[in-house]
Amino acid sequence: MPRFLPFNALVCHPAKNEETSDLITPQFDELQMRKRQELAARSRYNFVRFESARDLPGEHPGEDRHERAATSLAEARETGRIKKQEPGYYFMEITSGGQCMSGFVGMFELLEHAKPASFESNAPDAVADRTRQLGSLGIQTAPVTLGYRTTASGAHQLESIAQRVMRHKPLLAFTAGDVRYKLWRIDRDAYQLEPLLAKRSTIILDGTARYAAAADHAAAARKADRAPSPFRAYNFVLAWMIDLDRNPVEFQPRHRAVLAGTIPHIDGSKLLTKLEDYFEIERYKLTSPGSKEAELVNLLDEMDCIGKLNHSYGLYIGDKAYYLLYLRDADSYERLTKVQHSRRWKRLDISVLHSIVFDGILETDAAADKVSAPLSAPQAVSLVDDGFADASFLLNRPVTDHLIDIAEASEPIPPASVLLSRRPLVGPLMAEIGNGEYVGEDA
Repeated sequence: MPRFLPFNALVCHPAKNEETSDLITPQFDELQMRKRQELAARSRYNFVRFESARDLPGEHPGEDRHERAATSLAEARETGRIKKQEPGYYFMEITSGGQCMSGFVGMFELLEHAKPASFESNAPDAVADRTRQLGSLGIQTAPVTLGYRTTASGAHQLESIAQRVMRHKPLLAFTAGDVRYKLWRIDRDAYQLEPLLAKRSTIILDGTARYAAAADHAAAARKADRAPSPFRAYNFVLAWMIDLDRNPVEFQPRHRAVLAGTIPHIDGSKLLTKLEDYFEIERYKLTSPGSKEAELVNLLDEMDCIGKLNHSYGLYIGDKAYYLLYLRDADSYERLTKVQHSRRWKRLDISVLHSIVFDGILETDAAADKVSAPLSAPQAVSLVDDGFADASFLLNRPVTDHLIDIAEASEPIPPASVLLSRRPLVGPLMAEIGNGEYVGEDA
């Protein structure tokens, strides 16, 4: 089973008169254009310049974006905004909405025969992008989040270590938006975390593409290494280990926007007609421009209420109304003969939506060049209003236990379906995996 070892971390180190929040950035899958531009404008050293593989203000189209990212990373290190630490583990705490998630950070061994379970399948483009990033940067820019379960005795020992660690001043403490982050370094000789956290069965709660990219990069690096060692850093992935039984693990949905022009034979009215075969449909008319935001709130509230008993969705096609959809009956889903999945899989709204709408009605897959996965309902609506999408489907928050059941049954849902509500940022804690870097006792 995988080992969990200490490492030489790279951490954010703001310059004088600079805040940590000026440098850190969300992970690549949250970086919509407006957010990338905002962060890049905040500081020329903001880490979005090496985390995002997209063009940024001041950059020239056609340049190799990964080479630019490597240059930005080098500048951040040369100016002292990224500093390397002595070998150790870390304890990280993320607080938002009155809820706190915490866990230990170290390097988790990449073993082909002992992979963490996952409730999402991988998007090949996202994995390829992260793999190329690893090759050009030589660092893992953010931890994957792994959920685990342990014994009562093990949980008690880990809680005792956490309490003792938190008595000291954190290495980093800052606020980004309405989220509070704290990070403590743990001397590798002071606490024996390896026996408590190694050899646990785990579930990827966040970072499916990062994990797959790390595994692909490791396989290539081993072939090219003339002096391979199991303790080479490329054989591990940076991981935040979360006790599933002692943390408020929550997810937000990623909505679905059908990109403009990808399904030319079906317009909004035709789509509504076809949806009537499977769904009851209620119309929320927008009586004035000012009612749009209020009616969206009403729609989401009604979706949540109905969603406790049935699969329910919102739909926006830009015709001065929102639509509430919910399944006519269970048989309407079972009639889809192409759906060869368990009832466990069918409990999730995203599974039903993909099967009925994308595979069935629209007769198309939900690849990234056809369907976007916006993180908020207003963003999904604006994609239609701005002409980037022909229709947007809104989803309810998924039930965490259902996702964990799916992972443990090895029956993943489509990629980019959900997002962990409290997740690591890029910058506070990174791991170098190139230049002959080791982990563990040789770190």
